[in-house]
Amino acid sequence: MSTDYLIENARHWSLFQLRRIGWQGQLSIALLLISVLLLVTAQISRAESDQLSIEIAELQQESLVSEKQEQRDSAHIARRFYAALPSQNTVNTMFANVLDSIEAHGFSVNRSDFSVRSIPQSSMVKNQIRFPLHGHYPDIRQLITTLLNMHPSLALSEINFSRDDINSDFVSSNIEFILYTKASGNQ
Repeated sequence: MSTDYLIENARHWSLFQLRRIGWQGQLSIALLLISVLLLVTAQISRAESDQLSIEIAELQQESLVSEKQEQRDSAHIARRFYAALPSQNTVNTMFANVLDSIEAHGFSVNRSDFSVRSIPQSSMVKNQIRFPLHGHYPDIRQLITTLLNMHPSLALSEINFSRDDINSDFVSSNIEFILYTKASGNQ
């Protein structure tokens, strides 16, 4: 006997039995199959729902942990940043070194403007020094490079060059440096 023959016999027997029980029996079997199908689907959905609930709880826990870690990291970064700032007590010495370096490079400073301003909601003070220079352009650029290498916490904020005569090698410049320091109470 072949399997095709067995399958065909099973099909004929099933059709015979369905015709014998009538439409009421067929309806009850169909409803029974539908309810089994719905029950299996509901169980699968419940299992998926439980798994999703577990994953959501894990993600929320990870989120809370990562937020706490970010807050600790931010606080650590802020502490390291403020620790790297020079002390406000060293500003006068540093700017005196800047003016000495300017004179050592052969420039003369007739005037310089110095300002100090505390930055609200932080532990920093902004120190600015501005001065004009007259000289050769490459010499001024070399001076600026030397100053920035000598004082890593010093920042070049503004520089302007102007040449009065196109045939002249001399340029006039206005240079501004900024130095951020720790506020006096945060030494």
